[in-house]
Amino acid sequence: MPISHAPRPHFLIATDLAPAFRPHVEHAARLADRLDAHVTLFHAVLPATPDLHGAPLLPTMPSTEPSATSRRDLHELAEAVRGHRPVHMALVTATDPARAVLAAAAAAHADVVVLPTRARTGLRRLAFGSVAETVLHQARLPVVLLTDAMVAPRSPHTASGPRPIVLATDLSEAAAKAFPIASELARRLALPIVLVSVVPRTQGARLDAGLPVAPPVIDPQIVQAERLAALQPLAASLAAPSVDIQVVIDDDAAAAIATMASSRDAEFVVMATHGRSGLMRALLGSVTEAVVHRSHVPVFCVPARA
Repeated sequence: MPISHAPRPHFLIATDLAPAFRPHVEHAARLADRLDAHVTLFHAVLPATPDLHGAPLLPTMPSTEPSATSRRDLHELAEAVRGHRPVHMALVTATDPARAVLAAAAAAHADVVVLPTRARTGLRRLAFGSVAETVLHQARLPVVLLTDAMVAPRSPHTASGPRPIVLATDLSEAAAKAFPIASELARRLALPIVLVSVVPRTQGARLDAGLPVAPPVIDPQIVQAERLAALQPLAASLAAPSVDIQVVIDDDAAAAIATMASSRDAEFVVMATHGRSGLMRALLGSVTEAVVHRSHVPVFCVPARA
């Protein structure tokens, strides 16, 4: 089970060894320390391509051995984040970094994968792809995506009590996958949970005699009462010091969740992905990915297949 009930869970922290991502690795290591987790630092090296300038017509095959430079850089980074617990290292050569990350997580029996991401959006995301997004949509364990905004220094916590976990749900079967993760994090860290559900202001478009009909505007009071009633038994199932239920009426679910996390000065957000990929993801988008792009706190993304 992800974030297992074993005394020490296992974090696989992936890195491309770029200096710009070092704060992300350090942040991930601190999070692992809070959970008293084992840490494996992972790096996938793209195979070197032969230089064809002046080369024969049949160049030698590219090397499959990681370079000494990559080994040295990974070792130096591991030493920098070692702290009071050992850091295991995994270094491979792979043409598909996303698949290599998933294979390394399986081999290490990891409970969580942590990945830095630039959180590209729009055409850049569609044109260039993202290892982080590919891992997110193929993983069977929680994936924590860390952006620059998430690892930036935060203002001192001024509210009474600890920072909460924001757990988002749309009451779907897929969303339920996030509940055990949030509950286990709350139990281990003694954190309260803000259980938030976002309801759009209007229902989906419908047809009448083949003609489109304007969707009706919901009655906020009725919808909030119905959603609160549905959330109460779910809140009772969470192993947290306290659970605050929030129903938000907003057509932009990702913005509402990110705003809730910011206004509550949350420790992190926990939410499930619905596993869309390809054309469906391009057309419909992903609330989880949109939250990652907007959030200033780490997001535990729980795949629907977890």
